[in-house]
Amino acid sequence: MDYLEPINDIFSLAVQLDFYLICRSAELRALRWADIEGDIIRIQTQLLDNQTMNDDLTFNPRTYENVTHIKGNTDYGYRYMPLTDGAKQVLKRIKAINPDGEFILMNERNQLTTITFNRHLKAYCDSVGIEPRTSHKIRFTVASLLYKNGVPATTLQRLLGHSTLAMTLHYLRVITPEEDTVNAMKAVLG
Repeated sequence: MDYLEPINDIFSLAVQLDFYLICRSAELRALRWADIEGDIIRIQTQLLDNQTMNDDLTFNPRTYENVTHIKGNTDYGYRYMPLTDGAKQVLKRIKAINPDGEFILMNERNQLTTITFNRHLKAYCDSVGIEPRTSHKIRFTVASLLYKNGVPATTLQRLLGHSTLAMTLHYLRVITPEEDTVNAMKAVLG
């Protein structure tokens, strides 16, 4: 985040916003300014990209469509995310770049694509000398950090839009069972 902070382009800001909102990439790219309601943002759409293969093994052009269904169980997928001060600052910077766009993350009047987002994310990772990551790895990282800092797994489940706690626990990769047990024991017994 320290590396990205001074970079003032839509791609850097998209990555920063992803850290604050921990959305799925398709959800993040479909966010509209109208989805913001005070200190929250509604997660209710996703940008799906589709490319089909023809019988001769060539591909049709990739198409993009904003849909109002969320991956997984919609009872859990449709959700509200709190906008922290950091998220609000990133949104303010995005608005300065994209003052008239319907969607929050637009470049040259087009919504960002997963391919473009991940290409820029990889370049940022390369610039700071870390293993390249994808947008989905941001969800794993932030969920793990939040959990390690005391956010209950059930709260993370709601924030991530998971229908099962088992899926949320799958995201907590940096937490070993031993660490989890030690932390629980310390919390209860001091």
